[in-house]
Amino acid sequence: MVSNKKKSNVKAAEPVTSVPVVSSGPSRKPIVDEGLKQKYKREIFVINFLTISLVMFFAVSGWSKLSPYGIPQMHNKMLIMFEKYSIILQIDKIGMDSTTLRVLFGIHEIFFAVGLLTDYTIPVACGLALILMTSIVANALLRDSIFIPGVVLSMNVCMSLLRLQVRRQIRQEFESKQN
Repeated sequence: MVSNKKKSNVKAAEPVTSVPVVSSGPSRKPIVDEGLKQKYKREIFVINFLTISLVMFFAVSGWSKLSPYGIPQMHNKMLIMFEKYSIILQIDKIGMDSTTLRVLFGIHEIFFAVGLLTDYTIPVACGLALILMTSIVANALLRDSIFIPGVVLSMNVCMSLLRLQVRRQIRQEFESKQN
């Protein structure tokens, strides 16, 4: 068979690399404009502080759900807590026991802690918010303190909202400089 298509000698355009790009997609490039970095230095510091605090909290919390090594007292407390959770949330009706629930939460908390350090911070923060809301509901039903999960949920929400707000402001300023 003979093709009637003409071959073109036109080369594909190369991407412009001298202009910094700020996008909100998963393949974001870092902010190159030093003026914008300096302008939002405090906000970026607070975002980084909250993110690192959440990473440490969820890594320790997830590890203590999975292993008695590290902080044995915390692991023992988690065993007792998840026994209560399994009763109050009635997870036996879906064929799950307290150990499975504890391991499921622990693994997710560790993976989400690592995920907070990636480009997928906002979706990961949403997953952590669901875990925290489940903990708050279970503690409220057990009439236990909801202080710690409430504070951590507040930190999670503040970090996410501040990150989104700073991203939007930087993008708007960058686009206004371009025009």
